[in-house]
Amino acid sequence: MIRFPQLLLPALLLVAIAGTARADLLDEQLNKRLPDLVEQLKRKYKNVGVLRFRVQDGNRKETFDSLLSGRLVERLETMLILNNGSDQSKALGILYKPGQTAARRKIATWFAPSERARLFRLDYPLYWGNRSVKADAFLTGKVTVSPDRKKTRLELQLFDRQQPEKLQELAAFDVPTPLSIVRDLGYSFKVVKRSIDEGAMEEQPNVPQLPNPDDSNPSKPQVDPANIAGIQLQVLANDEPVEIRPSGDATTAFSWQMGCPKPNDKIAIRLINLTEKKLGVVLRLNGVNVLNEDRKDPESSPKIIMTPNRRQLIQGFVLFNMPEAPGARVTTTTLPFKVFVDDEAKQLSEQLGEKAGLLEVDVFEEVGKKDETNILVATRGLPPSKEKEARASYHELRSQLLKSNNLITKVVNTKGADGLVRTREIIEVDRNAQTTGPGVEVVDFKGSLRARVGIKIVKE
Repeated sequence: MIRFPQLLLPALLLVAIAGTARADLLDEQLNKRLPDLVEQLKRKYKNVGVLRFRVQDGNRKETFDSLLSGRLVERLETMLILNNGSDQSKALGILYKPGQTAARRKIATWFAPSERARLFRLDYPLYWGNRSVKADAFLTGKVTVSPDRKKTRLELQLFDRQQPEKLQELAAFDVPTPLSIVRDLGYSFKVVKRSIDEGAMEEQPNVPQLPNPDDSNPSKPQVDPANIAGIQLQVLANDEPVEIRPSGDATTAFSWQMGCPKPNDKIAIRLINLTEKKLGVVLRLNGVNVLNEDRKDPESSPKIIMTPNRRQLIQGFVLFNMPEAPGARVTTTTLPFKVFVDDEAKQLSEQLGEKAGLLEVDVFEEVGKKDETNILVATRGLPPSKEKEARASYHELRSQLLKSNNLITKVVNTKGADGLVRTREIIEVDRNAQTTGPGVEVVDFKGSLRARVGIKIVKE
C-alpha cells in the first residue's frame, strides 16, 4: 500500500486556492434538502449513521464497491454535521463510519433485511468525543446512471430500529449527469468543448468524452497519462519511471494501473506541461489532494499551476500552517511519501476502502474570468492529519469542518408558512479564506476541466 502523504521545488511552487465553484446539480439538490432533513431526523431519532450507497452504472451490475458508493457517504456525513446546529445539546448524534464497524463484525452489506437487524445490535463511536452508542436509524440510498450516461437519479433512503426490514424513501430526484459523478465512477476522460450557439446567452456546459456504452470494451482508455490535456504524468521510484499501463479490465471503470513501489523506494511524481498554456492540476492520492490534504471536488480544490513548459517534481503532501496572529509568517509542513506493508497496509485499506491506492489527476485550462453564482456548499470531510484531533469535541469538529471547507455560519430570521418567525442558522461560503506559505505563491487562476485520469496502484 502506497501513501503519498516534501515538495521538491525547481522554483517557487505556484498554487491557486479555489474557494468557490459552480455547484453541480446533485450537490445543489442535496444541499437544499439537508436542513429540513436534519430537523426531521431530530424529531424521531437520537443517533443515525450513513451507510454505503448502491450504484448502478448504466448496464453494469449494481454494486456497493464503486468509488462513488463511499464518496457519497463522506458527502452526506459532512452535510449532516454542518447542518446540525451550534448547540451540542440539541444536535443529532452522527455515527463515525459505521460501515467500518459493521465490516469488522462480519456484516458485509445492509441490503438483506436480516443483516439490517444485526446492525442495530452493535455499538458505534460518535463522530465527536469518546462515546459509543446504539444506532436508531441509517441513511443510505441508490445512484442510477442512465445507460447513455446523460442522466443520474439519486434515491435517499432510511431504515430504522423499529422496522429494519422497511426501506423508506426520503427523497428522489433526477439531474443531468454531473462531471463529479463521472469522476467518482472512476472513469478517465477528456472534456469536449462546446461552442456558444448563435443567439445563446452563455456557453453550453462541457461534456465528458466517455467510452461508448455499447462498446464491447467500455474500459478502453480515452486519455493517456503521458498527455492529460497537455500534462504529462510520471511516477518515479528511485528516479526511474514506473510503468503505467492500461488495465485491460472491462469490468471496471478504471482503465489505467501501475505496480506498487517497494517499501524503501524513493518515490516522486513529476508533472510536465507540454503546452504553451497555463494549466492547473489537482493531484490526489487515496482521495486526498497533495496540497493541504484538501478533500473537496477538484473544481473547488487548490491546484498546482503549471506555466508553459514547466516541470514540477512532487514528493508528498504539503500542509499550510496558518498563524493565529495577523501578518505572522506562514509555515509549511510536509508529509513524505511512504509505502505501507503488512498490518499497516491492511489497516489503511480498511480505512480508505475503494480510495486506497487510487491516484487521480484532474487538469484544468485557464479561462476568462466570469462572475460565478450558485456557490457550492461543502460536502467533504476533514484532512486525515486533522480529523483525529478535531473529533475530540462536537464544537471543534464542526468548527474544523467549516474552516476546512471555507464556510462560515450566520443566524437569520425566517418566516414559515404558518406566519411564525423563527431563528435559523445558515451556512455560507467564506470568500476571504486563503492559505499560503514559504516557497508557495498563490496566484489567480480560473480554469475549466479538460481531462482527468484515474490510476489504480496494485500489488504485484
